[in-house]
Amino acid sequence: MAIRRVFLDWSRPALHLVADQLLLRSRSSKIIDLSHLVLVFYGSQAGRRCLELLTEKAGGHLCPPRIITVGELPELLYTPKRPFASTLVQQLVWAQALQNLPPERLHLFVSAPPAPEDQAGWLRLGDLLRRLHAELSRDQLDFADVWKKGTSLPGFNEVERWKLLSDVQQVYWRLLDSFELWDQQTARLEAIRRQECHTNCEIVTVGTVDLNRTLRSMLHQVSDQLTVYVPAPESWADRFDAFGCLIPERWIDQTVDLDDDQILMADDAPSQCATVLSVLAELDGQYTLDEITIGMPDQQLVVPLQRVLQEYGVPSHWPVDCALSATAPYRLLESIASFLEEADASNFSALIRHPDVGAWLNANGLPSDWLARWDRYFNEHLPRHLDWILEGPGSGTIIWLKQTIEALIAPLSRESARFVEWGPRIEQVLSTIYGTRLVDPQDPAGRRLLDACQKLHNAFTAPGEIPEELDHPVSAHEAIRFLLRNAECDLYHKESETSLQLVGWLEIPLDDAPVTIVTTFNESFIPTSVNHDLFLPNRMRSHLGIEDNTRRYARDLYLLSTLVPSRRLLRFIVARRDAKQDPLAPSRLLFATDPERIAQRVLAFYEPAKASPLRLPASPLTVGAESAFPIPMPMLQESPRTVLRVTEFRDYLASPYRYYLRHILQLKSVTDDLDELDGAAFGTLVHEVLKLFGSSERCHSSDALVIENFLHEQLKLVIAEKYGEEPLAAVLIQSEQARRRLSAFARWQADWRRDGWEIHAVEQASAEPVPFPLKDGRMVHLKGRIDRIDYHPQEKRWAIFDYKTGDAGAAPEKTHRYRNTWVDLQLPLYRHLAAETCGQDEIQLGYIVLPRDAAAVTAQFAAWSDDDLAEADETARNVAGHILDQNFRVPLTEPASTMTEFDTICQVGVFGQEEML
Repeated sequence: MAIRRVFLDWSRPALHLVADQLLLRSRSSKIIDLSHLVLVFYGSQAGRRCLELLTEKAGGHLCPPRIITVGELPELLYTPKRPFASTLVQQLVWAQALQNLPPERLHLFVSAPPAPEDQAGWLRLGDLLRRLHAELSRDQLDFADVWKKGTSLPGFNEVERWKLLSDVQQVYWRLLDSFELWDQQTARLEAIRRQECHTNCEIVTVGTVDLNRTLRSMLHQVSDQLTVYVPAPESWADRFDAFGCLIPERWIDQTVDLDDDQILMADDAPSQCATVLSVLAELDGQYTLDEITIGMPDQQLVVPLQRVLQEYGVPSHWPVDCALSATAPYRLLESIASFLEEADASNFSALIRHPDVGAWLNANGLPSDWLARWDRYFNEHLPRHLDWILEGPGSGTIIWLKQTIEALIAPLSRESARFVEWGPRIEQVLSTIYGTRLVDPQDPAGRRLLDACQKLHNAFTAPGEIPEELDHPVSAHEAIRFLLRNAECDLYHKESETSLQLVGWLEIPLDDAPVTIVTTFNESFIPTSVNHDLFLPNRMRSHLGIEDNTRRYARDLYLLSTLVPSRRLLRFIVARRDAKQDPLAPSRLLFATDPERIAQRVLAFYEPAKASPLRLPASPLTVGAESAFPIPMPMLQESPRTVLRVTEFRDYLASPYRYYLRHILQLKSVTDDLDELDGAAFGTLVHEVLKLFGSSERCHSSDALVIENFLHEQLKLVIAEKYGEEPLAAVLIQSEQARRRLSAFARWQADWRRDGWEIHAVEQASAEPVPFPLKDGRMVHLKGRIDRIDYHPQEKRWAIFDYKTGDAGAAPEKTHRYRNTWVDLQLPLYRHLAAETCGQDEIQLGYIVLPRDAAAVTAQFAAWSDDDLAEADETARNVAGHILDQNFRVPLTEPASTMTEFDTICQVGVFGQEEML
């Protein structure tokens, strides 16, 4: 009996038509019995929706069918004669098969094979072959078929390599036989070869238009019990084979009638999210949440979009709660593996910053500020190895922290062990962190933690299935990483009752929502392409008849074709850049049209983005009047600041609100990811050396060589004291950069001294803050530390200097004034701090610049007039008055370019945030 193909009118939702036909075939007087049916879909969402429709239409009198996905179908059609080897065992068997090869032959496969003891390297190669074997088996091919068929492909020169892999595959099969195991792919091929596929059920496939050759061969053996539903007009029947699968060659020249107003251009990920909101606003309440679907070809956009929707009161549902690799237990083990592999300070820092490790450390009696102490220590010293920490001053908490972490991972301290031994030890570490935690399974976070721990438990007990002959010793970090790779999966959560559905591209065509918005309609997402596969490039794929770019294009063109007639409103958002700001190309499917439209769409994609007012969605997609995360308002202090550093005026002038965050709340950013000296640390290093010089007898020398030798020696001592005898490589490079600048400074200093100038003071701070009266009679006090004050006794002139180590070597005028407006008051206010020292003598204000270009090391003086300096004082009094009045919430006309560590608090780049602070 031939396969029964049923074509569905794709102007109507396919699942409704399928439900109607199935109920019509099985209706009886009292109950509708569909228990003899097995319904097969690409994804589980379509299956769940079909069951809902069947239940609704049957009025509750239904014996439901069994609903499965395509991946579950093969094992319903035969009975395996042997147990299946797990993925873990398959990798090990492939690795063993490779290791059995003579070394001289192995070079045909990999130019630099792993060392015999490098089990992790062999396992990576084993996993590569496992995946390659699985892909070819899905289309009834093995490695021998590749070289045999490849001989007829012009330019194919991989015969010897594939012959080698064919020999490895034979060894793989023999090893599996010796362990009385099969892999799933081989079992299916055996069932086909022996004509063992059978079923007592009627198989009904819905929209499965791209089945592999192996599954089609299995279905062929039960063809008399197979019904195929194809959403497409019957006039297109010649474009599908007997199984309802696409014939790719007949879709190459097919066009799709997309209107230009259905295509929306967006710059990047935030712009895509904003465009989705705008489309929802256009609906103006005509559709409810369950009548709208958003397609998500790029899963990296899911979280940003959900956050934006949540902020505007729109609940959404994505079936994947999160990937296992994104859960806290998984990431904890990744951090432990990195630290076990290389116990350096950077990996240690990452480990202790894991939130669950932090909670555990807090419960172990460490000082409450242990993390801040570590961060300060790390930023100050940038240690390469943890051992050096023991020699550092004030390191009691750091030593305790190190010892506590070493006790945590002690079960993993062995050099090597078998997988079956590592599993319990890894779980012991997890139990130390999570074993006493109380978790509410009804809470989403609690459920996620329980699910993650269960998945990891399954992974760590899997080594018990490994035949003893394959369980070779590996290090702890290798075991953790290998077991984690085998545990990778997605965690799912239940759908909320009323929410906007986010679905994958393959799920969209069977979705019955009348409104569909497809995001990231771009090449590499729709359709995907494989051109540079190391073993099976696209040309070879086409020659072998396995999934290639033509087949992917045909599938996605078909899916697009089903959307156009079946939706009341359809929008495609084409992005110019992805979430990482990398450029994207528009989907080729946009160009399945006439030549004139192709040109118009190319121009539309590449023309500059146009700013346009954005509507926000209204009821029933309710939007709150304000953001769910408003910018915190400044809180009035009981006692306003009256003592001000001369350097902080610059911050108020840049952004009063950020001034409040930095100087009133005293917030600061401390990072643990530094791998070199940042600009401030580099400047501090040079300042320290110059301070030592200015305080020494060498400061009176006019011999450049004497000065240079002293500076170099002091630089070496400061580096050793702050960063150890073996600092990071980047620090060594930066110390050489500092050395070059100091050498140039020595030559300038010698000339300066010969000109009659003497260093009078370095790092001078007034004993008491200096009074600074305001116009209204109020008073503030100034304080600060002047890098250097020089004096010329013959000319009775003073020079007040600030050292500047920035790469550009900007002049005082450029840093203090912008468009004839004061933006920094540091040098002018130094006059007040140095008034007692300098008296009524002439004062020059300037920088000693030590830029990247060592030839540009020199003194740069400001050419400000008395009027300019009076204006600076007036500006300072105005700023001080605002600070006394606690006037900190002042919107800016231009974005702040400094204190960027507060960008998140100020919501820079947040959609809908118009006020700049």
